[in-house]
Amino acid sequence: MRPDDEKQASTIAALAGDSPAAWEAFVRWASPPLWAACLRATSRKAAAENLFAEIVDTIHDDRLDLPRRFAASGLASPAAFLANEIDERMGCAIAAAFREGRAQAADMFVRYYHAEIKTWVQRASAPGERGAAEDRVQDAYAQMLEDGGRRLTAYPGGGSFRLFLRRLTLNALTDSLRREHGRSRPRAVLARLTPLEQKAYRLLYEDRLSGEEAAARLADPQAGAAVKKARDLGDLGPLRGRPRPRLVGLDDEGIDFDPPALDRDPEAALIHLEEVARESERENALLKALRDEPEEVRRILQARFLDGKKPSEIALVVGRDVKEVYRIIERALARLKNHLARPS
Repeated sequence: MRPDDEKQASTIAALAGDSPAAWEAFVRWASPPLWAACLRATSRKAAAENLFAEIVDTIHDDRLDLPRRFAASGLASPAAFLANEIDERMGCAIAAAFREGRAQAADMFVRYYHAEIKTWVQRASAPGERGAAEDRVQDAYAQMLEDGGRRLTAYPGGGSFRLFLRRLTLNALTDSLRREHGRSRPRAVLARLTPLEQKAYRLLYEDRLSGEEAAARLADPQAGAAVKKARDLGDLGPLRGRPRPRLVGLDDEGIDFDPPALDRDPEAALIHLEEVARESERENALLKALRDEPEEVRRILQARFLDGKKPSEIALVVGRDVKEVYRIIERALARLKNHLARPS
């Protein structure tokens, strides 16, 4: 551990003693990044000061538990742990602003999360459709901010707000793509793919692998061309009408935030309920297996498959070599597959 990391780790550990000096040292260290986050959410100094004080209060309430949480996080960098703490508390504060009906809630949300939402939409769009990304970002905002931010206020707590928000964004993107392409055209397009291209499509958009990982998994001379064809299509929904895996945080309960409309076609509603029932048991088993993984492994899996970060980016955050990150991901996926293959 570097000298700066050792000093910061000591600052966190000292909070367990609950002394005024330890708290003051922590506030001196945490104030600059927290203030920067508050200014990112609002341009008005008075509003930023109020937000800063609100979040400092929440950290103070949890101060005795921070040393344990840092140790359990598996992060080698105290600065990375602090950044995660600030980000999650910012998300909770913005969700609370919507629940309380504050006038500035929507502006705070857009200012703070615009870069992330735009990145998520761009990564999920086909390369040839990146020019439409800004329109889809606006569609996502319109959906998430309607009815006073109803979807955002549905955040249940206890898990990552950022992962919850990413799921809402991708749900909104799926709705945008359906409006653009219609509901029948995507199925017809997918049906015309070769078997290899369909495998590539599943790996990219159902298993959420990168292009390189999908090509390696296919292990076929034509894998590169198949992956390119699938990526050019973009995410048009699941093959064969299978429900897409729900993107939830590893700590979140499996909650549906956008249930089907009650006035939909009765037959379609019945099919939907049957599909949900078939997937429910498997999904619950997967979430249970994920929760049984060590904290560091869960964070790496979240960063790779839910946040879409590259292994090199994850390595910097968790303080490990890139090869170690690859090994951790490979072994964790093997364990999860074995767990799901066991007879119930």
